[in-house]
Amino acid sequence: MKGAHKRAATTLGLVALALTSFLSTSPASSAEIEDELIKLPTEVSASNTGVIFRNYIETFGESVLAARYPNQANGMFKSRPCTSMTDAKCDDGTSLFYTTFLPICTDSAAVDCIEKFVAKNKDGKEFPSGQDSIQPTPSYSVYKADSDSNLIGPGSPTIFAIPGAEHAGGNRYALSVRVQGATPEGEHKTGQKFGKFVPQNINISIIPVDYVKSTQTGEYQKGRWIFDEVEQKSAFQKNPFSTCAIEEDSFCMNQRAFPADFTYQVVIRLRSSTNGWLYGRVQKPDVAITTIPGGEKWDLTAAPVRIPQIWEFV
Repeated sequence: MKGAHKRAATTLGLVALALTSFLSTSPASSAEIEDELIKLPTEVSASNTGVIFRNYIETFGESVLAARYPNQANGMFKSRPCTSMTDAKCDDGTSLFYTTFLPICTDSAAVDCIEKFVAKNKDGKEFPSGQDSIQPTPSYSVYKADSDSNLIGPGSPTIFAIPGAEHAGGNRYALSVRVQGATPEGEHKTGQKFGKFVPQNINISIIPVDYVKSTQTGEYQKGRWIFDEVEQKSAFQKNPFSTCAIEEDSFCMNQRAFPADFTYQVVIRLRSSTNGWLYGRVQKPDVAITTIPGGEKWDLTAAPVRIPQIWEFV
């Protein structure tokens, strides 16, 4: 028996992808095209960065440092989790790459961090956020940061509470500033030091979430990166049927719809400068990127949009 259920939901997210195809094209015209006709850019470059708005947190908020190897004879991609840039198990890799999440800035000079996150109502009144008492636990894939090589340390999405910006599940919001970077591919030789990391993707996701505490062992599962000995590659071990936006062994946070008539502002500071385009599905985006001592500041404000989501039960 098959049935289908449709619903509308509001989503807001920001993603930055490194793209050269956008920058080499002629200036865009003012004409609008249907969403289905938009072709997402896929080419990655270390010198150019675009921004895409999305509504999910990839890899369930788990950071990782891994070595990359040439594809195997069967064409499969090979990688291995590492504990540091000098991990002996990863010395034979051709490059290193990482995925992590930025923390809250601890002072005015800090970089690679979140400076501000607020909600604003239709009258422009700001509703400040505060770090919630419930947070994701540290990643199981721990690795050592290296500021000299631009390797940002392991992190997790941050849960905020915004009193005054309540949604159907409460006032909690998951803010994920996910950064991915890599060392130059193919330059590393066994026994030598890896080169410096260059950020390739920057993803900012805002998700209203609720909180559901586990009632029995095994009900929820925090994801973790492992090395698959058979396929010789890194694999993310996780319940494939999970619908949690944030999941720990002890609780689940489900995505909820945004409240009406609110916009959201996120300010982040980055160590590395970026170039590229903004791309996404939001309303009234307002973006400013400025140079600051030690890096670059992104100030982004936008409103969510309602999009259809189709659920099918088989």
